[in-house]
Amino acid sequence: MKRRSFKGENNPFYGKRHNQDSKLKNSLKHRRKDFYKKSVVILCMCGCGEKKNLYDNKYRKSFYKIGHSPKPSRKQSNETRIKISCALKGIKRSDSFKIKVSDSLKGHKVSEETKKKISIKNRGKTFTKEQKRKVSEGLKKKISVANKENMKRLWLDEEYKNKQRKKVLQGLIKKPNKPEITIINLIQQNNLAFEYIGDGKEIIKGFNPDFINKNKKLILEVFGDYWHNLPDVKERDNRRFIVYTKMGYKTLVIWEHELKEPTKVLNKVNSFINGS
Repeated sequence: MKRRSFKGENNPFYGKRHNQDSKLKNSLKHRRKDFYKKSVVILCMCGCGEKKNLYDNKYRKSFYKIGHSPKPSRKQSNETRIKISCALKGIKRSDSFKIKVSDSLKGHKVSEETKKKISIKNRGKTFTKEQKRKVSEGLKKKISVANKENMKRLWLDEEYKNKQRKKVLQGLIKKPNKPEITIINLIQQNNLAFEYIGDGKEIIKGFNPDFINKNKKLILEVFGDYWHNLPDVKERDNRRFIVYTKMGYKTLVIWEHELKEPTKVLNKVNSFINGS
C-alpha cells in the first residue's frame, strides 16, 4: 500500500497562509511559554502609549494594561460600583501585592485639583471607631524602628523637649483663666515685678509656670481648688516644685479660694518679694 504524499498541491494548506493569531498559537506549542511571554511586547490599546506583554500570567490575550480601560471616559454606574465592591469584600491582599502597589505609587504626586475633589467628597464624613483603629494601626506600622530610636534620643534633650512643649502650648492658644486674670490685674494695679508666662512663653525643664520674676528668681503659681487637689496632679506639682528649686527659683502658690480676699493676696505676694 502506497503512503499518501502531502507534498506540493497534495498538502491541505497548499497556497494558504496562517494569520498572525495562528502563528502565535503555533509558536506557543513549540516554544517555552515563559520565553514567549517575555518576548511578545505590544503597546497598550487604550492609547496611553505604554508597553505590555501580549499575554497575561495565565497566557490569555490581553491588549490592555491592568487598570487601563478600553473606554477611559466612560463612568461606571452606581449599581456596577456596588457589584464590584461586594465582589472584592473579604479578599485579602498578600504583602507582596501591597508592596508592589506601594512601589508603583512612589513619587506619584496628586494635583491640586484632585486634592480639592477628594476634600469636597470627604466633607461631613465621620470615621467609625473601627476605621480609626485601622488608620492608627496603619500609621504605627509606618513608623520605623530607627525613627522611634531617633525620637527617643531627641526627647532626652531638654532643649528640644522644652521647644516642642512650648509649640504645643502656643498652638493651643491658651488664654489666662479667671484666677490668673485676677492676679494679672493685681500685678498691674500695684506695679508688681511679675510677668505672665502661663501661655507657654517659658518652659522650665518641662514645666510652664504662671508668673515669673527672672531678676529675683521668683515664681507665682495659681492653683484651682479642685484640679490641684487630685492625687495625680498633686504628685506632678511636687515634681514641679523640685525642678523649680533645682533651677534656683522660689515658688509661691496662690489658691483659688484665697482670691476672694485680694488684700490678703497682695500682702502675701509683697511678703514673698521682700522675703526673697
